[in-house]
Amino acid sequence: MIVLKEGNLRIPKWNRKVFAVAGGLTDYKKFCPEMKLEEQVMVAFRQMLENNDLKLSPVEVKGLVNFLACGNFSDHFQDQLLCEAKVTDYLGLDPMYDIGIKTGGA
Repeated sequence: MIVLKEGNLRIPKWNRKVFAVAGGLTDYKKFCPEMKLEEQVMVAFRQMLENNDLKLSPVEVKGLVNFLACGNFSDHFQDQLLCEAKVTDYLGLDPMYDIGIKTGGA
């Protein structure tokens, strides 16, 4: 059994406020052979850039992104290893800091 300690429950202190002001979605499917993971992320990213009420150009919005967190089920057979690095490169956000959150794997 996992026992949490007092340090695990602390609220992190950020140097500045963090806001999420726009986002994109793809259809949730258990199996999606017509698109790879990076392509699904591109669909959501493009939706975030083009369909927002920020009154900013896609280039300006892209310039405001400073961190990438990728959560996925890491499946060896669907070529999803190092998802965060592949997605960051595919979106043209290199050398931005990214982190991968693995929820399992096959």
